[in-house]
This record gives sequence, structure tokens and C-alpha cells, in this order.
Amino acid sequence: IIEYKMRGMDFDTDDVTVQLMKSKIYGKVEDYIDKSRKTIIYCPSVAFSKALCERTGAVHFDGNTPKKERDKIVRDFKAGHIRVLSNVDLIGEGFDVPDCDTVILLRPTMSLSLYIQQSMRCLRSAPGKRATIYDLVGNCYRHGLPTEHREWSLKGRMVTSNAKGEPDILVRRCDACQRVYSGLSPICPYCEHNNGKTKREIEQERTAELEKIERLEKKKARREQGMAKTLDELIAIGKARGYKAPYYWAKRVLASRKKDV
Repeated sequence: IIEYKMRGMDFDTDDVTVQLMKSKIYGKVEDYIDKSRKTIIYCPSVAFSKALCERTGAVHFDGNTPKKERDKIVRDFKAGHIRVLSNVDLIGEGFDVPDCDTVILLRPTMSLSLYIQQSMRCLRSAPGKRATIYDLVGNCYRHGLPTEHREWSLKGRMVTSNAKGEPDILVRRCDACQRVYSGLSPICPYCEHNNGKTKREIEQERTAELEKIERLEKKKARREQGMAKTLDELIAIGKARGYKAPYYWAKRVLASRKKDV
């Protein structure tokens, strides 16, 4: 998990750009680009998008692209002359290309609405289409799946449910097919692979087991102490436990017993 600096209510895109370009993610974007699929890439900054396009052959445009050129790019993308289009927060609500079947998310965000807007660009239904979202920055871990039912409110701003983007909180990724599914069920709904317990569940069980052992050890220690009747027997227990002053500890135990009588 990459931790990004914040700027206001969302991640600092300058910091995101620097960190992503240094990460393994940047070097593997090509693995997810298929020129036979109509793809939209969402980048954190203009610099990132332009550098990515130079390397991959995708077409970049942003808010500073002249309107005439921008309109032509959109027309060519809709017509299929451009297969991979990279942008920075430009293609969102209202951009309607039903046969777009792939989205690559490279712009981490704390904004639920932005995440859904970007993800939904490939989820418009079309005959024979199978939409694919490659979330390379963990937005699905922060917000859950974009298709989940949500209760919206006009009060306040809808933000992430999992700010740190930790896996296995809202959704889970299958170890076999690599798809992400909602909830923490061990059985993948896509390929039925058994992913076993989550790391958190394993840790919780380990903690519970350690607490159980600790309770048993304390119970055993109390029983052992209760069975010791003489000062010498208590001193021997204190020494075995590594007490710094077993003699004085043993005397206090005997003294407390006399008070209880």
C-alpha cells in the first residue's frame, strides 16, 4: 500500500505522480493495455499521462488541449480510430461511449463520487460487451465495488469508507483469478476458488488463542501459588518465576493470607 500526501480532502496529485512513477505500477501499465479493446486511462497528472502515452502509444488530452483538437480526439475515440485514451479528470460524468469496455485507474482518490464516475465509463451496457476495470491504485479497497448499492445523502461529501486502502475490509481479491469481489467470503463468486481466511481473521484468531493461553497460564500460576503453604515453598516459586526479590514477595503473599483469615 502506497501512502500519499493529502491536499485538502483528496490526495496530492503531485505526490501521487512522483510516487507512482517510482513504483512497480508505472512499469507494468502496458500489461493491461490491449489495443483490441476500447480503453480509457485515468492519470493523476498531465505530466504522468503524457509520459505514459509516449511509452505506450496511447493518446493524451486534458483540459488545456485546444477545444477543436479535443473534440476531434473524442470523435476518433468514439469511431474507434483511437483505441486507448489517457486523461486527467476530464472524462467523467456525461462522457457517453457505450462500446468502451476497459478502464484503467491510475488516479487514487478519497472521493467516492469521482471513483464511481471514472469506473462507470466502461460499465454502460452494450451487446456482447464484457467490461473490465483495472484498478492499479486500490480505489476499490477504499470505496468498495463501483456497482454496490449505496445510500446517498445531500448532506456532506461522500468519501472513502476505508481511508488507508487496506485489503480485505470492503472487498477481497481472489488469489486464483485476481478478480475483486464484495465482502470477505472465502469462496470467489467468479471461479469458486477457496481463498481461505483473510489476514485479519488469521490475526484475530492468533490473538484470541494467545489470550486464551495467557488466561490458562495465570490460572495455573494462581493454583500453584495457592498450593504453596510455607515461606520456603513460596520463595522457590518466586525464584522459578524470575522475581527480583522472591523472599519479600513470598512474605507479602503470606501476610495477605493472614489478613484474609
